[in-house]
Amino acid sequence: MGDLSGFVGKWQEKEKRGFDDMAKKLGLNEVRTEMYKKTETVIEYKQNGDKWVMEVGILAGPPPTSYTFKLGEPYDSKDIDESPMKSLVKSNGNTFEEEHTFEDGPMKNNKMDIKREIENEQMKVTTTLGDCSFETTYAKVK
Repeated sequence: MGDLSGFVGKWQEKEKRGFDDMAKKLGLNEVRTEMYKKTETVIEYKQNGDKWVMEVGILAGPPPTSYTFKLGEPYDSKDIDESPMKSLVKSNGNTFEEEHTFEDGPMKNNKMDIKREIENEQMKVTTTLGDCSFETTYAKVK
């Protein structure tokens, strides 16, 4: 396992590329798609031994949602539209690789993969669902 300590801290979204296509693939309506395009996601990682806490929220929005996980062990999570998912996070060197399987709704049994890596003091995130991908760039909050 590589060094994942670079993820610890708070990250604020700075750029999205390809979100419209992903929103269509997820079945988000136009109103929700436009809302998510205008918001900035904030993610905070904390590590306590072999447990990780990831808090995901929207800048100046409601309180973040918190997920606690251990690498390689499944946990329950939700997609941006609140669809329940079974999730698994693994490390590959200095990268988080996530597998999310939708458990209900129109996307039931579909898998979404997310790769998170630190590069030049930015967190680069690639989200893939079938043949559709979008990229998000985050800057660390000082």
